[in-house]
Amino acid sequence: MNLSFGEVQTFVSDLEVARRFYVDTLGLKLVKATEKWLILDVSGKQFILMAGGRPVERLEAYGAECATVLCLLTDDIHRDYAALKAGGVRFFSEVNKVDEGEYVAFQDPDGNLLELIQQ
Repeated sequence: MNLSFGEVQTFVSDLEVARRFYVDTLGLKLVKATEKWLILDVSGKQFILMAGGRPVERLEAYGAECATVLCLLTDDIHRDYAALKAGGVRFFSEVNKVDEGEYVAFQDPDGNLLELIQQ
């Protein structure tokens, strides 16, 4: 096998709510929109939000259940954490420091998991 990274897809219950969160709040670039999906650009790779999903249960603790996490690299995690928190994004904790860098986890409006990471 010779596998390489293609794209990431996630299902959302409301494309307009997802667009506002991912484009307006997180600042990701919208490449294409249809009534069934949104294609976003994340560092030259496609992140596709697909309509028709059901919200997942909101977690009380990060890492409590198996899940895929979309990790977004930042050059200033504390600045971006503060801006997103001020914009209403609910984080699981303050910024955490590990040997590899810093991270902080949050959920989108449908409960999908994301992290800001700084290496």
